[in-house]
Amino acid sequence: MFIKGGFELCYCAATMASSSLQVKQLAHRLESASSTDRIEALQELQTLSRTSPDVVGEYALRKTFDLLREQSSAEEYAEALDLTSKLIKCRDKKIALANTKIILEDTSNVELLLDLLEHSDLTVGVMTSQILTELHGNDGSTLESQIQQCPDGKNKYAFAEHNLTEV
Repeated sequence: MFIKGGFELCYCAATMASSSLQVKQLAHRLESASSTDRIEALQELQTLSRTSPDVVGEYALRKTFDLLREQSSAEEYAEALDLTSKLIKCRDKKIALANTKIILEDTSNVELLLDLLEHSDLTVGVMTSQILTELHGNDGSTLESQIQQCPDGKNKYAFAEHNLTEV
């Protein structure tokens, strides 16, 4: 029995290490010059986020926000926001809170999300509004504090909350 349990533990550790390496490689691809490559990497990260949301959050969430800052295509924005949403809505609340903390540790992430509320693509705005709502549910006091520090933060967030209830 001990050997079997030890084997299962080794297998689990090996799987985790393999997953970490794969996530690191995909996160690195987010810096690619090709939009197609970035979209494919985001889609693969979304798939991995189902089984390893903690690893994807740890290695890819910051780079996802870097990509969002680059004035990407609407499709890249949608894929990046979808990944972000999956990471903060995952079933394991402890991991969802850890991923929320990664986003909220940098005020510029909240400012970026507030700016994306006004994106020309309505889908990007709606997805962003949903992410802000989820972030608020996970850690409302920190999000509210971050919004207070952003220029026009309160006005944009109130606008998003109002529009989200109408959707």
